[in-house]
Amino acid sequence: MQLPESIHTILNPRFINQVQIWLLIPIFYLTIICTRKHYYHYAMQAVCALNVTTILATDAQGVATVGVLAILLWAWLEANWRREIIVLLVQSIIFGSIFKLLLLSPVPEWLLYGNAFTWNTLKTESSGQIEIWLEAFSLTSFWGLGGDSFLCMKESFSQPQKWPQWTQISWGVIPLFAYMTLLLYGFYSVMRTKNQVVRVTGLSLMIGLSYGLVSGVLDSPISQLLAAFSLSMFWASIKPEPKLISHTSYFQHFVIMTLSLLCIFFVTNKVKQRVDIYPQIEQASQLKTQLWLGYQCLLPETPNS
Repeated sequence: MQLPESIHTILNPRFINQVQIWLLIPIFYLTIICTRKHYYHYAMQAVCALNVTTILATDAQGVATVGVLAILLWAWLEANWRREIIVLLVQSIIFGSIFKLLLLSPVPEWLLYGNAFTWNTLKTESSGQIEIWLEAFSLTSFWGLGGDSFLCMKESFSQPQKWPQWTQISWGVIPLFAYMTLLLYGFYSVMRTKNQVVRVTGLSLMIGLSYGLVSGVLDSPISQLLAAFSLSMFWASIKPEPKLISHTSYFQHFVIMTLSLLCIFFVTNKVKQRVDIYPQIEQASQLKTQLWLGYQCLLPETPNS
């Protein structure tokens, strides 16, 4: 029995949250600017409310927790905007909840099907994260085992969702240390800087990486792209003193371009392998989560869907 050759079978509402997490702080920032200038501020406020609606509709507890904490931290650090940030947050929660009730559930269900008015309860069951952490720790090595290692070597889990797990297994200790250093440096910059742009871009980067500590973020292409954008904007906003700015050499440009081309080549080659093997692998007896297109593990003898 072959799997259907369509990417529509792998759509997951959680991908919305993985994209949404990188946009929360920038959207709030633009909304406050538009409100101050009275320029499309109602439309931007509606966008903020719809973000809350999406969080409620997908039961994204991680996004809600990390997002609210990041916005409150921003309000605490930004004295001049504190009142506007808090008011916008409260407005977004109130109107986002109303939109969810009126447009998604339970009012439409009551009108169309006569269902009783109910509010979704919080998830309390275990998601098996302790077992995944133990599996990840057992595979940890200094240099890493490669991008497909966890999925190809373990039959019970499709992959570790959190980026610390994925990084320590796939790429080893050095990239994991770099990730943690970036997160700590972003937090340090946000706390110490007086530059508003640095604070906003730093919070935007921090909120995505922090959400990755409790849920999967960097396992979908669009989320990875937004993560790269967030990192580049944060990097560009940190301007050194004029006396410290030096002209880069042609060799530095060559190294960056070479590394970029190598990344593009290897990623494209991996995608081609997955597309080529996708229709040929039969469905496994134990289903696993598909991510993006095709299979994460490219070994025909260990199909994982």
